Amino acid sequence: MAVCSVVRCGVLFVVALWPGVAGAAAVKGTVLLPDSMRQPRDETQGYWRLENGVVPVTSQPRSVFAETLVVFESSASATPGNTTATVEMVGLDFSPRVLPVALGTTVEFKNSDKHLHVLWSPENTSFFKQEPTPPGSSRKVRFFAPGAVLIRCSEFPHMLGAVIVLAQPLYGRPDRDGAFAVSVPDGRYMLRVFSRGRWVHQQPVEVNAQLGELKVKVAPQKERE
Repeated sequence: MAVCSVVRCGVLFVVALWPGVAGAAAVKGTVLLPDSMRQPRDETQGYWRLENGVVPVTSQPRSVFAETLVVFESSASATPGNTTATVEMVGLDFSPRVLPVALGTTVEFKNSDKHLHVLWSPENTSFFKQEPTPPGSSRKVRFFAPGAVLIRCSEFPHMLGAVIVLAQPLYGRPDRDGAFAVSVPDGRYMLRVFSRGRWVHQQPVEVNAQLGELKVKVAPQKERE
């Protein structure tokens, strides 16, 4: 991948290696999620299909912030690159569940399970239709349009992943307490929060020397509807 990250003092910093972000300063903040979003997600329960029936399976419990991304979007255009990334299907789950990539990235979906997976994107069947990926094999998909692409498996409906396609590498993953820091050049941006399969918050932000630490409060779903 064209981005690496390091952890300092418990806060995740994104170190941008893509061009166009030299000289950026760290914008720090905390994502505050409502209690309803801190609970285990509803779609952790699925079924393992056997020859003579089915047995239940449950995904590995994770912090909600493991499926959360803070993104700073600008109006600057970007030319699709030719980078690569990997999502592994292992333990009847996606690893990682949320993958940020640059425009033009080819993502390899690698099946490390012992079971068939049939991946697809319900809202993007034009380029990501249902296709079997047997154990030990992989499938490659290239992403050209910015936005969130949800990934499902028709064999195991509890599996939910997402590829977040970005025009600029201005994003951060919050730590377990919701704290984040992103290297962002001065300018005007739309700060957006993606969590558990959807965009849950957005707010305009002007990055400059006077900007203090941000408190990004995500409203309950009923207030967003």
